[in-house]
Amino acid sequence: MGQTTILRRLLPRVAGAVALLTAAVTVAGAAFMRRAVIEQAQVRAERMAWVEREALEEAMLANNPDVAPHIATLGQYPGVANARLLAPDGRIRASSTPGEVGAYARDHLAQVDPRGDYLANESQPAILRAGVIHASKPLRNARECQTCHDAPASSVLGVLDIDVAVNPHLLGLTAFGSLSVLLGSLYLLAVLAIAVPTLGSAVVRPMRSLIGAFKKVEGGDLSVRAAPAGTQEVDGVVAGFNGMVERLRHAHQAEQEAHRLEMERAEQLAAVGQLAAGLAHEFRNPLSSVKAVIEVLAEESELGRDRQSVLRDAAGELDRIDGIVKDLLSYARPKAPVVAPFDLNTVVHETLTLTQAQAVASGIDVRTGLSTDLPPAVGDADMTRQVLVNLLLNAQQAIAPSAERQVHVSTGRNGHQVWCRVRDSGPGVPETHAQTIFQPFVTSKPRGTGLGLSISRRVIELQGGHLRLDNPGQPGASFTFSLPGEAAQVS
Repeated sequence: MGQTTILRRLLPRVAGAVALLTAAVTVAGAAFMRRAVIEQAQVRAERMAWVEREALEEAMLANNPDVAPHIATLGQYPGVANARLLAPDGRIRASSTPGEVGAYARDHLAQVDPRGDYLANESQPAILRAGVIHASKPLRNARECQTCHDAPASSVLGVLDIDVAVNPHLLGLTAFGSLSVLLGSLYLLAVLAIAVPTLGSAVVRPMRSLIGAFKKVEGGDLSVRAAPAGTQEVDGVVAGFNGMVERLRHAHQAEQEAHRLEMERAEQLAAVGQLAAGLAHEFRNPLSSVKAVIEVLAEESELGRDRQSVLRDAAGELDRIDGIVKDLLSYARPKAPVVAPFDLNTVVHETLTLTQAQAVASGIDVRTGLSTDLPPAVGDADMTRQVLVNLLLNAQQAIAPSAERQVHVSTGRNGHQVWCRVRDSGPGVPETHAQTIFQPFVTSKPRGTGLGLSISRRVIELQGGHLRLDNPGQPGASFTFSLPGEAAQVS
């Protein structure tokens, strides 16, 4: 469907509505005027017939029986189509049209008496037939007329018939139609003169301005704002546009901030990688030698029990340092995952078995809510188990000794993703720390390295998944990691 402007779509409808209204007014007005003109012509014909009948009766009583000149003169009156004097049987005795004399005009009489004679009724109104109004009035045999007419009293001696043409009276209807068309045209011009500028200022120009603003936003300018037009409908669209642009601006700023944080994280990774490589190179061999010496010394019987205990503690600290170095290497140079389908619920059960002893020793009640319709996860089962162990240990260590000590582990699916959630009953992660908790060396533990969550997120991302904190600022920290399901990998 082709596009068009508002004016081009609206103007034909306005013109059609004005034309239809003009036609309706013209037809209704013409019908009303026609009826009024015909009624007026009927009244005129009736009055003329009454008057002329009295004039004929006076002429006949004055011994002037020749009524032909009077009828001829009557036929020359303006608007009179014909005048006749009819016998009771309808024969024309006199007519303003001489050729009609002697013919019959029975259809101009109103009724028939029992003998078959055509008569005229005093109260019979004028009749419209074929554009002519026929007014018929009877001439009756009065007492004064009986000296010349031996007919019974009150019998009809003749009928005066006057035909008044209606068409001359209807000539004004043509002028009325022309005037209606002219007025309709003027109405249309007036409507267009008002509607076009109004639509232009209230709709077209604001819409064009809004289209220009859309193009600027499409070009990346999120500072543009559309100006209100002063009409409720258009201003509603403008307000929606400005609100949309404002949300886009905030989203763009958030995206830039996320990109900045990601770049900082990448820089941190690079720094940690260099640091880990240097530490591993400089520390591991000397640490191994020192640990071996300390273990030998601790085994010598000449040393007292207290000194042996101190040496064993020192060896333990060296083990902890070696673990930190290993964590740094795992974070900076993680091994590539061995991707294969595996059952996430099975990994959860195996991990809970590994950590059960520590949970029982700490008085932790571990509960599960595992989904029974999970598709196989696609990833590295060993690396996922490592992540889950870290989340469980963090959850156990986050619960205060005096609080309700409970950890809940659940699994589920979201579309083509499978997920695992670990939630504890501890105080939760403050909202101010939510953005930094996955950064390396950030920890709230007295002896923590701050690499556990960083390594866990890195391991999950290497498998194509995500690790997030679900409820920053709320009690009971909830961490969820998701991995691709087998259906998603196949598709």
